[in-house]
Amino acid sequence: MNITRLFLLTFSVLFVSLSLRGQKKQWQASELALSQGDYQLAKTKVQELLQSAKKPKPNYYYTLAQAHFGLNEFDSCLQSLQIYLQDKNHKDQALFLAARAFHYESNYQQAMHYYKLFLKTKGSQKTNRKKVKRLLLQAVFAERNAAVSSPAIASPYQSPINTRYDEGPLFKGNKAYYYFSSDRPDSSGQKNGQIYQIERKERSWSQPQPLSERYNSPEEECLLGFSSDYDQLFFQRDSQGLVDNFSDGYGQSLAVPIALDSQYHSWTGDHYFFSDSLFFFVAGPHAQDLDIYYRKRNADGSWSAAIALAGPINTRAAERTPFLAADGKTLFFSRLSAEGLGDYDVYESVYEAEKGQWTSPRLLPAPISSPGDDLFFRLSANGLAGQLLSRRAGGIGGLDIYQLYFRQERKAQLAVSASLGFLQGAAQKLAPPKPSDLAILSALDSSSAETKIMLSPLYYTAETGQWQDQRQIDRLLRLLQDYPDLKLLIEAHADAQYETSRGLFLSLQQGQQLAKNLITKGVSSQRIYLRGCGMAYPQAQNFSFDGSPNLAGQQFNRRIELRLFQSKQTALGLSYNWPELSTILLAAEAKNFRTESQGLRYRIAVHSSSQLFNDPVLSQLANVAAEKQAEAPEITYYLGLERNFKAANALKETLEESGFENLYIQAYIDGWPIEKEQLPALLQHYPDLNNYKGL
Repeated sequence: MNITRLFLLTFSVLFVSLSLRGQKKQWQASELALSQGDYQLAKTKVQELLQSAKKPKPNYYYTLAQAHFGLNEFDSCLQSLQIYLQDKNHKDQALFLAARAFHYESNYQQAMHYYKLFLKTKGSQKTNRKKVKRLLLQAVFAERNAAVSSPAIASPYQSPINTRYDEGPLFKGNKAYYYFSSDRPDSSGQKNGQIYQIERKERSWSQPQPLSERYNSPEEECLLGFSSDYDQLFFQRDSQGLVDNFSDGYGQSLAVPIALDSQYHSWTGDHYFFSDSLFFFVAGPHAQDLDIYYRKRNADGSWSAAIALAGPINTRAAERTPFLAADGKTLFFSRLSAEGLGDYDVYESVYEAEKGQWTSPRLLPAPISSPGDDLFFRLSANGLAGQLLSRRAGGIGGLDIYQLYFRQERKAQLAVSASLGFLQGAAQKLAPPKPSDLAILSALDSSSAETKIMLSPLYYTAETGQWQDQRQIDRLLRLLQDYPDLKLLIEAHADAQYETSRGLFLSLQQGQQLAKNLITKGVSSQRIYLRGCGMAYPQAQNFSFDGSPNLAGQQFNRRIELRLFQSKQTALGLSYNWPELSTILLAAEAKNFRTESQGLRYRIAVHSSSQLFNDPVLSQLANVAAEKQAEAPEITYYLGLERNFKAANALKETLEESGFENLYIQAYIDGWPIEKEQLPALLQHYPDLNNYKGL
């Protein structure tokens, strides 16, 4: 009997040991599949493990949640996380996964809750907190704009077009053939981007077939489009845009670069061909710092230099996947902004030829934009349909191709433009700064009724902050002495050497240096107000296309711009002389900011301190500034530049919901802060101040 018991005990121990060893191998297999992005295999392995284990480990549910998330099964992801988070020793990262899943499910309240929980953990210190805070702000924005009506219906293509892997845009070829890119495994089991052909057969699709080795290689390929006659195929191989003959189909590759020089290859992609003589693309020093450019074919057949689209298209946020409608003036693109629904969202802007500028981009509401990435928005020729790539709830997995059906035709796609206004508006001449343009101030006569003055930026060196021409400051001093009722706004800008918070602080210190110089020579500190803008509003490109510093551009950006304000009517006539820059060197942010600052505007004060304020929100939202009175000890940091009080208050509430406290709204006229005692005299001209008056 004892021998039998001993045998059974030994057998049980051996069985348990083998069972545990098998579970360990199964667990390792699921983790390996997860790390390789094979979410379906990871899901299958861990589900088998959960069925066989008498007492499943909590980590099994976390792995299952990650697999569900990778397959866009966000509801199932949350069910697994609900079990896993009951374990007191759960990973902090699981809170972030829950926030992302709720965000994708459009449950923005729960998403905000879990983003905030995650930011309070030690684990959040090991991740990109800037990204988490941006997602939190996007959840707040999405919650506040959830009721916006949609112009379209979105529906994903089913198998065999969409799979659990990433797909690229779908293009119609000639006859019944369509073409697209996909990361699905090839016949050898290797998972890399390839170009596929698929045939439309009545109401069904054939099985996709990869194109020949002429177009597909061991590297990543992404289809970009076809020429108008389908004789040429445009595609991207890694970060290089290529064009090859397509009509002959097979044979040796004749692919050549698409009018791109090596300097653009730091990160180049998202090419869109509006015509055989104009294409757009995206470039930047890295994938998180991208702007939209275009190149046009010259009369001699050569291609122009790359030209960046002016603001407000290109911003400090990343812009991708441009699409110009048939009217030649309506641009659609994707932007990674805190004022969106989540990740990349789709925006629309129209070029107004009479004003020579693009309208402020408008976010396209759900279901065009979503809590996930929304890229490669396109319209059909009749304007009634379209497509985009999106990762969202209800998809098959990864980036899926979605069909869009519009309730009304998009008229921008029906009108064909004879001319492209933004091309004419881009031509400018190259000229160096003219630091001596203040020379006219030396002849000022305070008793003259015909005195005219011209102001130019003050430039300073990168190493020491020394002024490039002290004579300008001497002439400015004489002007302030001759006109004691004038007030001076010193607006300091920096190049791109620093992160946002440090750039704001140091540019303000540069402005403080000028103010101190004037004050020691008798100008009252009450007449001077300081604003540091950091590198938010460059007037020239800080970097070349390969990401290397553009020293000429940075010299233009290290500057102080001067604004004069009169408390009493004077006989002065004031104009500003800004540098004329070539289209290659020009950055539009400075000009746009000067225009946008005119009239009544509002900012949100988020923090006051005598020290540097370092918070990720400064680099997530546009229009940041650090301001102070000339001799005040504290610096106040501001966000926003809103046109009316309602918009300012909405931004304030958004910031409060994301965790900021003790915020207040400051009103400005032409960039100068309004004091409460000035309000009565301003109400007639600016009735919106009646809302501000009660604060």
